[in-house]
Amino acid sequence: MAKKIFGVRVEEDLRQQLKQLALIKGFYHNSGQHKGKPDLSGLVLAILEEYVAQNQAVLDAAGPFVEEPEPATAPKSTPTRQRKPAATASKAKTTRSPRKRKTSGSGPAK
Repeated sequence: MAKKIFGVRVEEDLRQQLKQLALIKGFYHNSGQHKGKPDLSGLVLAILEEYVAQNQAVLDAAGPFVEEPEPATAPKSTPTRQRKPAATASKAKTTRSPRKRKTSGSGPAK
């Protein structure tokens, strides 16, 4: 089963490898409920920092990351439904009619 680390889905076998690497490299939670357990997010962050440090020249040569703006399109003319203000919104029915109780006995007489 996949779990998320930094909001990214990570498959179970990769999680196990990261756990082992965290134990080898000494990344542990220092306090709290997970104290002494592998700190995967800390390890992932350290791996990213190491990657950036090793590839700084390549990253600098690539220039800053800029998202390309989406081409401007005319706004859609479809009207959007607006919610009614709370004062005029129809209120949910709160009172229920009590259920009719069945009379104890042997049912209708014949």
